[in-house]
Amino acid sequence: MVRVIEVAQVAAEELSIQVGLIVVDALSRTIAGGNENSPDDMGALVRNTDTIRQTLGAHVATIHHSGKDTARGARGRSLLRAATDTEIEVSREPVTKTSVPRVTKQRELDLDGGFSFELLPVELGTNRRGKAATSCVARAADEGSNRGRTPAEREIQKDRVKRAKEREQNELDAADVLRVVDAEHRAGLPGASQSWIEDHTECSKVRAMAAVERLREQGILIEVGRFQKSSGKGARATVEKGWGRPEEERPSTKPASSAR
Repeated sequence: MVRVIEVAQVAAEELSIQVGLIVVDALSRTIAGGNENSPDDMGALVRNTDTIRQTLGAHVATIHHSGKDTARGARGRSLLRAATDTEIEVSREPVTKTSVPRVTKQRELDLDGGFSFELLPVELGTNRRGKAATSCVARAADEGSNRGRTPAEREIQKDRVKRAKEREQNELDAADVLRVVDAEHRAGLPGASQSWIEDHTECSKVRAMAAVERLREQGILIEVGRFQKSSGKGARATVEKGWGRPEEERPSTKPASSAR
């Protein structure tokens, strides 16, 4: 971090311009040896990024990658996304060879807008071994309609829209589940039982439990013991799982006088 700041300050002085953008490519290299799922490692990354941004007055763009299931977003701890002002997901269409950026988070602004582009190779010259040194430039591609597309390309576009809608719904379901769980934390409880989550979320029971499973895999929710569930007077009580956030990430508890 200190080295990055020093290099940027020297460059700004030598070029007589202010450094406006720092690109971290990629996150996994930055935390070499660290754990993307660790709150300590990712918390340190966020703090260092904030220090660079505040010291230089520059924007910091971090390139990160999704896991095997792209619908679940970026890999690793959720606190990274929570600290992010703008998140842009770039996906690539295998048939059309175009890339589509989509804003998946924008603090205090709308998520409207979008475009597609293709990468064109360009030669910059030759390297010291006499081989061509190449890079690429982005050129806007027309993704506005299906005109001129093959049936396979139209199916890909339809699937992309479907996946985007599904991901948006998954995010809403996750927020719904966390709303219920956080309410229990604020009431001084370690978490919420499965039936409590099913009964108090706005989404269906199936979607609620699917959201719980995704949040568990991401490390956002953990199992917090067993809760008794009574089926009515005289009925035998059953035991079911309870879900809550890790202790260090739970919201503050309400005063005892207002707890349930």
